[in-house]
Amino acid sequence: MVREYILFVLKMSWANAWRTMIAHSWADLAGKGLSAVLILGVLYFASDSPDGYRAFDDELSITKTVLYAALLGFGLVFAINLLFVAPYQLYQNASIALDEKMKFQVDEIAFDVHQWDDVNCLQLFQAASLWAEVSPPMSPDAMHHKALPILQKLKFGVINSELALFDDLDNKKRQWLLMVPAVSFGMNSKAIEIPDTTETDRQSLIKFAEKINERPRFLFGDDV
Repeated sequence: MVREYILFVLKMSWANAWRTMIAHSWADLAGKGLSAVLILGVLYFASDSPDGYRAFDDELSITKTVLYAALLGFGLVFAINLLFVAPYQLYQNASIALDEKMKFQVDEIAFDVHQWDDVNCLQLFQAASLWAEVSPPMSPDAMHHKALPILQKLKFGVINSELALFDDLDNKKRQWLLMVPAVSFGMNSKAIEIPDTTETDRQSLIKFAEKINERPRFLFGDDV
């Protein structure tokens, strides 16, 4: 564990230092060039003394000075990342991963599907969530990833007339079904878009589950 932490911090610090030193745009290049000129100017005035190191006496001294300045700048950036930035990034990544894990655990463990036992009319995204034994969200956009394949399964059940709507005799609610060709498009078809909020009922879901030989807890209870 300690070895993995050290390797991660070193790798992240090295990558961050290179990203900081390398210009990613013309404006970034201008800014880094200005910084380099300022650093070299400081070195020039710092070395301009009778008995001091002459950093710009000849071509060799200038080359050494530029190289030392680059190494010094890279080392400084690397040290800052090693001590502060990389550990913070590791902490942030771990916090995000822990939050996501806790969220899924709350959905999967603490949620009781029987809280919805008295609800007969269910929208497809709600039924898919209950089928996956996770809490139905306020909107389809916030669905748990476990419920997404079940939602597609329910939609194709509607297309294939295996899953009835809540008010299956209402022609206005079934009008869009008349446009479905009498062929199978496959699970990845985009030939028709069925709203996630399409309504069905428990009895229709039970019949559909029996047709596909599944017994979700929210429909058949704990004895499955």
